[in-house]
Amino acid sequence: MIDASVKLAVAAAIAWLMTRRVPPAFASAAHRTWAVVVLSPLLWLGAEAFFSPAVFVRPAAGTASADLAGRLDALWPLIAAVYLLGATVLLLRILFGVVAVNSLIARARRVPASELRARMPEFPESVDVREAAVSVPVTAGFVRPVIVLPAGWRNFKVRGLTAILRHEAAHVRRRDSLMTFACAVFEALFWFHPAMWFAGARVRWFAELACDAEAARGMATGEYASELLALAAEWRDAKRSSYAITAGAASGVGRRIAVLIDDLERGRPRRRLLPVAALLIVTLLMLGSAVRVDTNVRPSSPFLGDWDHETLHRIRHAHPPGH
Repeated sequence: MIDASVKLAVAAAIAWLMTRRVPPAFASAAHRTWAVVVLSPLLWLGAEAFFSPAVFVRPAAGTASADLAGRLDALWPLIAAVYLLGATVLLLRILFGVVAVNSLIARARRVPASELRARMPEFPESVDVREAAVSVPVTAGFVRPVIVLPAGWRNFKVRGLTAILRHEAAHVRRRDSLMTFACAVFEALFWFHPAMWFAGARVRWFAELACDAEAARGMATGEYASELLALAAEWRDAKRSSYAITAGAASGVGRRIAVLIDDLERGRPRRRLLPVAALLIVTLLMLGSAVRVDTNVRPSSPFLGDWDHETLHRIRHAHPPGH
């Protein structure tokens, strides 16, 4: 667990440094970078399945780290019980969210494509749009995502409805609801690690920003931001269920408007090296599989320090274990 925590913290730090100031035009690349961080435990498992650790890092006897490791070993049953309790509670919360999402989709009434195209001729007929008793528009569903509009959507102005449908259609195309579900699962499994919660929040934020950028491309300059501002006033007091696993246009509206306006004032954004960041994180995690942190205390070596020289010797001379 210590080994995974260190790798996750390093991956999150790299992603944060590379995505601190990302304009909406490159939000999709930033989203993929943070998705790599969230899904990085799968990379570790995959790497460890194909590559055996080359080096074990162990605390040297008589050091403060060795003393801390000994205390952790003594408290391990209690730590494991607390971890399982926290993970179980959060996984149950996700289960309730999945049930709530499926119930919402089942209750929602399908909106005829002809009715939508009468207001927005370019809206794709393949997208499933429904209406239900929700406060804000959301994209729900993990395998076959659908757009769920509030029951009073017919009272929206044409430009406002266009902005909503463009944004939510981008969520459907990108399958952001599925990624939101994945984030929730990994947050439950790594609930003790702040980096995982931060990475999940970044994934959701850049998903919204990427959908804003895609929706704004089909509208006049500044029109999407102004429509989002008007809708924000209507959604000010709207609340979604805290356990509903959905993607929606109401998430962080105020911050998104500020980013969109700032992007217009800056002009054409400068390209960032986000693909390089994602590649760096993947490479780091793959290489990190060769190093394993172990809490078993070993005598220190004046040359190798905390490195396990027995393992190094066996690898260098190709001795099988036990010889």
